[in-house]
Amino acid sequence: MSKKKIIKICLAVFILIILILLIDLGRKAYILNKYSNKCEEYSKITNFYVKRGQEEGVTSELWRKDNLAFLKMTVDDETRMIHFGEDYNWIIIDSKDGKTAVKMTKEGGGAEIQTFVSGTLSLDSFWNTVVLAFSSRISSEKINDIDCYKIFINDDWQMFIDKKDFLLMREINGSTDTGVIEYEFNNVKDEEVTMPNLAGYKINDTTQSSN
Repeated sequence: MSKKKIIKICLAVFILIILILLIDLGRKAYILNKYSNKCEEYSKITNFYVKRGQEEGVTSELWRKDNLAFLKMTVDDETRMIHFGEDYNWIIIDSKDGKTAVKMTKEGGGAEIQTFVSGTLSLDSFWNTVVLAFSSRISSEKINDIDCYKIFINDDWQMFIDKKDFLLMREINGSTDTGVIEYEFNNVKDEEVTMPNLAGYKINDTTQSSN
């Protein structure tokens, strides 16, 4: 085989490898961009339910309907709740040490009404999308029989995205694991975001001192 023919073969193989890499890069950039666009779309939803069952006995549930929301977090033998009302926020704690409820003005409540957030990945430019596409790996994996993209960002950070609607199904980020995430949209009822009954709770009304 002549030297010229060997060079042509090597060049053809090199071009083929480059094309494969570019196609893979384009595929990953498309998936990441689609996910980012869907996150922005989902953030405008004001009627939703999200449940995360994390490791070590941590479970969080969030109900939102329009301008009202209710967040419930359970850790072992303690339940911590936040009610986001029209005029006031309440932090409600039920633990082995007792039951307390703190009423606060919305400005000083220390928490804003929850928007829909699908993961911690933020891509605010085309360049960031391309850089992440270049450095990450994307494969396929099933989560609870749902076909997902597995976005492997690094050894400590992986995300599993539903291929159909691009919702985050699970995220592992450092020591935090969301577990499998459950969603419902446009199905939250008034009673699910109504202020809970505080009978038996010790009430601390911080709004009195602010007046």
